[in-house]
Amino acid sequence: MKLYKYRPISEFLYKELHYQELYFAAYDELNAPLDLSASIDYFPKKSEELEFLVYTIVKSDFQLEDKSEEYLKNERLKIKFWRDEKRVQSFCKTLFNKLVGKTEKPIKINLEEVLDAIEWACNKESLDFKFDHSKIKKEINRLTLKFLKNSHVTCFSATNENQLMWSHYASSHRGICLEFDLKNEGAFPYLLEGKREKNYEKFTERISKWDTSQSTVFWDRLKRVRYEKEHPHINFFEFAQVFNNEHDCDLIGLSKPWTHYFAHELEMAFSQKLLAWEYEEEWRAIEINFDEPKIPEDRIRKYPIEALSGVYFGLKTTDNVKNRIYKIIEPKNKEVEFYQSKLNDKNELEFVIWYYEE
Repeated sequence: MKLYKYRPISEFLYKELHYQELYFAAYDELNAPLDLSASIDYFPKKSEELEFLVYTIVKSDFQLEDKSEEYLKNERLKIKFWRDEKRVQSFCKTLFNKLVGKTEKPIKINLEEVLDAIEWACNKESLDFKFDHSKIKKEINRLTLKFLKNSHVTCFSATNENQLMWSHYASSHRGICLEFDLKNEGAFPYLLEGKREKNYEKFTERISKWDTSQSTVFWDRLKRVRYEKEHPHINFFEFAQVFNNEHDCDLIGLSKPWTHYFAHELEMAFSQKLLAWEYEEEWRAIEINFDEPKIPEDRIRKYPIEALSGVYFGLKTTDNVKNRIYKIIEPKNKEVEFYQSKLNDKNELEFVIWYYEE
């Protein structure tokens, strides 16, 4: 199995090649504005699911700095309501009926529709406390942003011949395309390098030998992108367990079986794109992150040099760039082949072996 990665020319590229790095991009760094995201559907399957939403309403307006009598009275009323199981259930049923009505098939419900239905249900149930629409919306957006737009991805293609890809992702043919020959189908190899221990005594010696632990190579799964007519979506209430346990160490580390289902659901959503992108024939490695946002330096993985099998130069790649890239890669792996792009009589891309010349 061979996959390809188009890269533009920049000083960042030379660093990537020198250290054999793959950069995992965040949601807001990607080309497609809807990429690595999913629409949120607020359709409840049963009224009991709405209890989490009610809990969000109760806690969303909590402020330690506001100690006014009016505010404290409102908070006491909200807490009193939350502790009254029958009132909560009645409110959930009223809200459920307003959202779902008599529909026989699930319909997509957005956040604004939910907020309007909450206001209507509050009046219908004669709730005696006030709630702030904007703060409820802010809290829900905070949760969905943290868990649904905080993961990372690095992308590959099944083809190295697509001229649009060369234009979009390889500096209009001035860049390159890397070829990875993957021996394990559907997985990509990553390199964990051993680190030497700090030792000031050896550091002072003119020549010293340092002990390092051995390097480790591990293969992690790749997802083949599915191209559909609609943008992927997830159900808000199906993720309530995640939202309600946002500081759980098991969730953050994905260390317990119950957390894997949610990571898998997001992987499935994040490996779906609209049909307009089908020409990319994309595969992607997805890193689900339920923790705080990662800085760019923490989103870099290394690959073993054995995985790199070829480098393709674009139609406009300069000789200086070709020679510099060759000098970075050739000492690491002499089996890597270098190719030059050209157009045939039908204006289709072809590749010929490129040889380095002093």
